[in-house]
Amino acid sequence: MALLSIKDSLVLFVCIVVVYNLALVIYRLFFSPLAQFPGPKLAAASLWYQYYYDVVQRGRYTWKIAELHAQYGPIIRINPYELHINDPEYYDELYVGPSTRRTLKYEWAVRGFGPTNYAFATISHELHRTRRGAIAPFFSKTLVQQLEPSVVIMIQKLFNRLEKLKGTGTVVNLIEMYPCLTSDISKSIFIRPIDFLLVGVATSPAMLPVELTNTGSDVLLVCQYAFASPYGYLDMPGFAPLWHNALMDASEGFLFFSQFPWLETLMRHLPQPVVRKLVPNLSSLFLMTGMVREKVDQVQADLANDKKPDGQRTIFHDLFTNDSLLPEEKTPERLAAEGFSVVAAGSQTVAHTLAVISYHLIANPDILRKLQDELAGVMPTDDSTPKWSRLEQLPYMGAIIQEGLSLATNPRQF
Repeated sequence: MALLSIKDSLVLFVCIVVVYNLALVIYRLFFSPLAQFPGPKLAAASLWYQYYYDVVQRGRYTWKIAELHAQYGPIIRINPYELHINDPEYYDELYVGPSTRRTLKYEWAVRGFGPTNYAFATISHELHRTRRGAIAPFFSKTLVQQLEPSVVIMIQKLFNRLEKLKGTGTVVNLIEMYPCLTSDISKSIFIRPIDFLLVGVATSPAMLPVELTNTGSDVLLVCQYAFASPYGYLDMPGFAPLWHNALMDASEGFLFFSQFPWLETLMRHLPQPVVRKLVPNLSSLFLMTGMVREKVDQVQADLANDKKPDGQRTIFHDLFTNDSLLPEEKTPERLAAEGFSVVAAGSQTVAHTLAVISYHLIANPDILRKLQDELAGVMPTDDSTPKWSRLEQLPYMGAIIQEGLSLATNPRQF
């Protein structure tokens, strides 16, 4: 039997690819279990329909899906593998507890982020419960109260910067400002303990941690902080939105890598200098991931040498010493991914919510005035710093926060 020529082999290969794809399209349109559901035929036949709106149109598929619901009804097919449901009555059927059904996370929804070795991206129900349980104490009310002085320091730093800008006519972009605040807070809490540096500048004692207000000194001190990086984002001129832009670029990258996950794997295995050349917008993202990994390695080395943490413990101390986690769950790679996801999620989501609330308060002077009147009861002077336990009891402020959380995830009329 004579061997096929290169030309014949190429023709045969092309024919096989064409026939395979035609057969795949026919199956998806007529024989798939989802074939009976309405929706665009192109979306049912190929992922390129979603690719166009997600990647080319930069994340517009969510809005396109809303248009498709208006056209096709409450249950539609949005790609070859997925249905989208817009029916509140179906909520309790879809979102059930583990006693009813063990729900696995949809792999497509997380594969664009790379390895699924951290809680947010974990597919298995049981493994997710274990990983989430290990980091849950960091989100407890008790810990929030313990870290309140750290948060106050950051907020005061932001206030001081805004005070200097008063009357200058400078435009402050809330979308850029708030991520500087929340990312610095997240880094200080989860990645790097705050180092308090005492400098002779007068401020309110209420802004100081308890251990510094009991020194007996008449000198009022400012608390500054130092991170593992050379500076915090709040120190950067003009609220440079490097971290915010990096996360936004990463979000767009997720939409692309969801379609081509093998490219994400390739990018992860390339040297970082090469990746920075290929995707320069992600330089600050790689700086942050590198900082997190350095902290993990430092904590691991300290624990191996029985060295006690200098200052507050970080999330990595607790994960490394958590007996409920198996050894394979304590690798530096996994813990670095866990820490980075906590910082990223904790900074961007809170920043977005704060920006949404701030906008609506400014756009609605009557609501802002009513909130200010309520706050005047616990903040009689400009330098008053009420405790969080007192603030959370304010009914109108609580209602605004709840409304802001709703608006941040589901925009509608305020």
